[in-house]
Amino acid sequence: MPTVQSPACTGCGAPLGPWEQNGHVRCGFCGRDNFIQQRPMQPPRPPGAPVNAGPVIALVVGGVVLTMGIGIAVSVVSAVSSAPSFSIGDGSGPGAGGVVPSGEHMQWGGGRNTVIPVAIDDDGTEDFVGMYRLFDGSEQRMHIGGFDGKSLERKWKSAELGTLSQNGYTMRIGLAGRRVVVTDSRYTAHVLEVATGKEVGAVQLSDQPRSMCSEGSAGTRVWIEVADKRNVLVDLTTAKATVTANRPSFCRATEGDACESATAACLDGDAAPKSEGLYSRTVLIDGDLGVAVGHKTPGTPVPMLQGFDPKAKTVRWSATVAPDALSMSTGMDAPVDLMGGRLYTVYGQVTKGYHLVAFDARTGARTWDVVIPRSESGSDPDEMVVTPKRIYVPHWTWLDVFETGTGKHVGTVGMW
Repeated sequence: MPTVQSPACTGCGAPLGPWEQNGHVRCGFCGRDNFIQQRPMQPPRPPGAPVNAGPVIALVVGGVVLTMGIGIAVSVVSAVSSAPSFSIGDGSGPGAGGVVPSGEHMQWGGGRNTVIPVAIDDDGTEDFVGMYRLFDGSEQRMHIGGFDGKSLERKWKSAELGTLSQNGYTMRIGLAGRRVVVTDSRYTAHVLEVATGKEVGAVQLSDQPRSMCSEGSAGTRVWIEVADKRNVLVDLTTAKATVTANRPSFCRATEGDACESATAACLDGDAAPKSEGLYSRTVLIDGDLGVAVGHKTPGTPVPMLQGFDPKAKTVRWSATVAPDALSMSTGMDAPVDLMGGRLYTVYGQVTKGYHLVAFDARTGARTWDVVIPRSESGSDPDEMVVTPKRIYVPHWTWLDVFETGTGKHVGTVGMW
């Protein structure tokens, strides 16, 4: 049986060393925790493609799927399809997806901090700016675009920001006022108008951007954490930057990579009350509500949640993330967020795809639980952006949008 050598870190792209039995490995370059998931998988088959006679085993590392079959060498699966690259699919077969601009093979997922909800126009529906990939032969070219919240159609797109192989997963976007900033593969931060996508300025960073936070639509500034510690505070009205090591007060508390898109304070698991039977990896706190995210211990590391009072450190409830924990296939680093009294996260079921789920953060009651379309193939959802109105879930090639209150599916952008 062949073995997989050096999968890449989802944070910086560096080769990873040997991983623990439970699939965890910390990157020696950037320090990011990675989860390597091994599970059976049969990827979607393009029309006319030969049927695989033998079983396929997939290792999913971030947005990269490494496969091995019996008696054949390991290879990286390419998402390039022979399906038409300019149709709007109905979600029923290979090549299908959601709203796709004519002539473009648009795909999402695999990175962090790739969707920003924002009002592009004044029609009362939440719009968004997002980072995506366009296939061009064997290359994947990175762009951001502004998308209409009603139709999910793209209103504008940026110039090319580089390719996926050129540090594509390290690119970051942020919003302040009526402008958005995006970093490219050469570590240049471009400032664009939200309404039109027109570039109005640029700032050259000294190294790779690690994270980004901003004052949002009510402010003008964005802070960019840079790998060599020459962090910058950028005023998007002037496109001028000031080097500052300290994280500004408008950046919420965060201690983990899995929290990059969370709106609540996101802390290390040590902030949770000590509880027998639960290993806490991440803690989310919003006012008087706290939820610890982790897994059962000792024994099979089934993903679990535990609600608690952040001040008194008393446990209120505990629950497994999936109703049937024995069928779960998702990793330990699933995206999570806490907003408006609810905890949101995702989980997978073997061969049955992934679910988006909401819990009452005070009682632990499962509020709603819905299937993420076309998620039975590909990698785990690696990001989730929650607003009072909508939830955005990029996964492998698609971006799926849901209503926050009900879990109702709004639509899909992208195609396989």
